[in-house]
Amino acid sequence: MRLVRDRDEWDVQLEGRLVRLDRPGAPSSIVCAASADDARAVYLGEIDARLAEGYVEAPDPMTDREARLVYADELQLRGDPLGELIAVHGELAQLPSTADPKQRKRLENREAALLDEHHDAWFGPLARFVHKPSRKPPPVPVLEIGWRLGFAEDVRLCGADQLPIHEAYALLRELPLSRQILRLTVGPTDASLRPGDRIYPHTVGPTYEPLLDAMLEHGIPSRLGELVLGDDQAHRRPTLQLGHVRAVVAAAPALEALRIVGGHGDLGLASERLRVLELRDVTRDDLQRLAHAELPGLEQLILRARDRIPPPAVFEVFPQLAQLTLEGFARASSGLQTLLEYLAQEMPGSLRVVALPRCQLDDRDLATLTENPERFQSLARLDLRRNHFTAFRASEAKRHVPALRVATTPRS
Repeated sequence: MRLVRDRDEWDVQLEGRLVRLDRPGAPSSIVCAASADDARAVYLGEIDARLAEGYVEAPDPMTDREARLVYADELQLRGDPLGELIAVHGELAQLPSTADPKQRKRLENREAALLDEHHDAWFGPLARFVHKPSRKPPPVPVLEIGWRLGFAEDVRLCGADQLPIHEAYALLRELPLSRQILRLTVGPTDASLRPGDRIYPHTVGPTYEPLLDAMLEHGIPSRLGELVLGDDQAHRRPTLQLGHVRAVVAAAPALEALRIVGGHGDLGLASERLRVLELRDVTRDDLQRLAHAELPGLEQLILRARDRIPPPAVFEVFPQLAQLTLEGFARASSGLQTLLEYLAQEMPGSLRVVALPRCQLDDRDLATLTENPERFQSLARLDLRRNHFTAFRASEAKRHVPALRVATTPRS
């Protein structure tokens, strides 16, 4: 939370088990707590203390665009080049498509010049692992930044031969720009690691355990809303171990979306804030672990199966879902029951969107729609594309269920 009094300013941030106190021109002050709950109590206490001193809550430049542009003016008055970068990005964002190409090129050149001139200052000890416009890029960039209006909102992090990913994260958290991260994508743990290598005392092969431990130790960005794990090469994803993902999800103060595109581990997640969960390469073991999750606020669930396994009882675990995607799953009840029949049995009233790509659906599934259309009338979209249906059955089912999206299989 950003708090101001006249020209004085504090930014009090809850970062999992840490509380960070930032003040312009001064190093951060960090309070370590034993648990996320204890840290939240410290966080609220620090805010209450400053409110009692006459500070008031100010618009957050991270979430308020107009506040960020005002913040840019304040930074430029202090001589901070980040202010000019925000201003340049703001001008670029405002340019219409019909703008003079020379004007756009001028702004883009200024953006590149700022990123180049202040590269070492903004990236500190990670500077040589991050691409700088005026020099040859590193073989494996440890950080890739998606800038938006001057802030490093979208970050991809990976390990390198000289810098394991958990050490890279620890260095990242020393940088002021790490406070700006809204989306973090985690790639390979180590560029040279082979599946059989031991890199942690009790694990073999690539693992995020040291990274997730580092996230708990060095803090989770207070505004991190989306975390993507397992963005590694396809052949390494099945052996990737997630580590303490449950603890990180529970501690992350603003995390609303978790996407695990590779890796396996404890999916008994618990969070009142998580709204979106995506899992790829799903196995039977993953489904068994997921059955123990406690995510009362989950609205969107995306499961992409590795093999043709029966669908999970998702509505028993997540009865409040609004959107469900199941990809690559098999029929229920040893193939005797259509997938749509299985889902319709427990479909909650909150459900609005269902997608079932690559689930080997056929005309038998469409018959479920024509025979019992009332069971699907509450859906805004039922997407059955990337399956195999005849044109006649698809047209008939569409008449009964207008929300249906379907593509037919051409006759051979």
